[in-house]
Amino acid sequence: MDTKLLILILNGLTQAAIFFVLGSGLTLAFGLMRVINLSHGAFYLLGGYIGYSVVRATGNWPLALVAGGLSIALFGFLFERTMLIRVRGGDLPETLLTVALSILLDEPSEGVAPVAIQRVVETCRELRKANISILLVEQNVHVAAAFAERIYILLSGRTVYESAATTFLENLELRQKYLGV
Repeated sequence: MDTKLLILILNGLTQAAIFFVLGSGLTLAFGLMRVINLSHGAFYLLGGYIGYSVVRATGNWPLALVAGGLSIALFGFLFERTMLIRVRGGDLPETLLTVALSILLDEPSEGVAPVAIQRVVETCRELRKANISILLVEQNVHVAAAFAERIYILLSGRTVYESAATTFLENLELRQKYLGV
């Protein structure tokens, strides 16, 4: 089988799994609470990150599962009690409040054709114009810089640099130091 075809199939299956998790969470949240909550995916990701951090720190998988699950429950509860309760009953306000928490892009340019990368950049620019926040995790500085307002560079889980995107891009010494570019 052609390698490119295999990569496309695996990317498609990964995207389908993400849509399944989002769809399942939406169905569950709406079915039980009658709330249009599009932020559940962000809470799942946060719980996964917390679980991953616990495993890295302790090496204890059962503890990581408990920590991840409890963090999802805690953050979901706090979000519902502090934010969603204020707009309860209005489908549009609930949707607008929760959609901002659901946009996280992880390496959108990895293994993707240049034409598709350009479409991702255009879509992100449109979302930014609509005042929708995007958390982008990207190693391709040119893709990130195409629409980023701020740049944070992490090294071993710690923020080692933070500035406006334009400041970073204009400083060749910083780009060489952190990115080797």
